Amino acid sequence: MDLLKDKGAALPLVIIAVLVIAIISLSIYNITSNNIMMVKYQENYLKAHYLARSGIEIAYEALWADNGQLLENLDNLGKLGPETIELADGKVVVEVWQIKRGNRDWVVIQGIGSYKNTGIENKVILEFEKENPENQRWIN
Repeated sequence: MDLLKDKGAALPLVIIAVLVIAIISLSIYNITSNNIMMVKYQENYLKAHYLARSGIEIAYEALWADNGQLLENLDNLGKLGPETIELADGKVVVEVWQIKRGNRDWVVIQGIGSYKNTGIENKVILEFEKENPENQRWIN
């Protein structure tokens, strides 16, 4: 019988099989952990985006308070901010200024949201026409 002559041949095969399984397992673990880190970063980046939008909406409402006094005085003030707004999940740095496009005045509100202490920031800009505030555009 030939099986009796191949004594000890099973050990190298088992070692090779274990090594292959270990390499595949480590590869799967590495890919999975990298994907989890990427998802967490994207989640925090999205949270910073919505913080920036929230800060812009707060600034937008502040411009219209007191019958739009602050908005009307923006010509004289030039630029408002930067102002830091602390929110529950982070902070937003907001700036407001006015620009001229053709013969129309546009107001620009920029918000930079920072999610907690992650160091992740996201900048969002709202532009709207001063005389026609419904004419607006968001820039991400």
